[in-house]
Amino acid sequence: MEASMEFVDGRQWNVEYFNSDPNITVNVTDKKHTVYIFQCEGCTVRINGKCNSVTLDQCKKTAVVFDGIVAQVETINCESIQLQTLGELPTVSIQKTDGCQIYLSEASVGAEIVTSKSSEMNLLVPGGPDGDFIELPIPEQFKTVCNTPRRYSVTLDVHEFNPSDLKVQTKGRKIVVEGKHLEAENRFGSVTKFFKRKFKLPKECELSSVESRLSPQGILCIETKKRERKDSQNVPIVRDFADPFVVEEHF
Repeated sequence: MEASMEFVDGRQWNVEYFNSDPNITVNVTDKKHTVYIFQCEGCTVRINGKCNSVTLDQCKKTAVVFDGIVAQVETINCESIQLQTLGELPTVSIQKTDGCQIYLSEASVGAEIVTSKSSEMNLLVPGGPDGDFIELPIPEQFKTVCNTPRRYSVTLDVHEFNPSDLKVQTKGRKIVVEGKHLEAENRFGSVTKFFKRKFKLPKECELSSVESRLSPQGILCIETKKRERKDSQNVPIVRDFADPFVVEEHF
């Protein structure tokens, strides 16, 4: 595919199919505009001006530097990504990404980091000696779901969180697990780790039986019982003393 950059519908910049280009520049003139970067590899993208959001989709070995974000920056199905904000950044969403370095500014130290099915993630915040960044690894989380005829269970690795950081709720037919932990605090502000997971319960599960247990190793197990499914049942035989083979004749 041919590399292209175009402004679509008066609101979104599309940056697509660039390869080994270290000098891609996007000039945003309205903070309502969004930037979508698709299938770029070995590139550096500089976004001038504050925008609403930035999305990287199926990119590899790509760095993005931006002045500031109103909503969030998101990576989906990416590898070896670097993100750096020079201003505000409320939320970073990392989805199905292997390798992500996030450089925060003084104004964005309180950013919320949300991850799912990702690995090798690091958060770098200002405050080190000689103006260096402090590196904070973002923990990976494994999830195991066990669905048997009698029980449904979910297991999560939450060892980076204290018991008081965790919350488990049922909302309708879903289990919602949240964790929020103050990771670091300095003169610029604080960094908070946050995750939220939702699991849809099978219709046979009994909401009143949901239980959660946290092991000393930080493994959270949530279980619920299932109602017994009756795919077959015995049919009682009622004795009828009338002879079904006798046909009465009336003259």
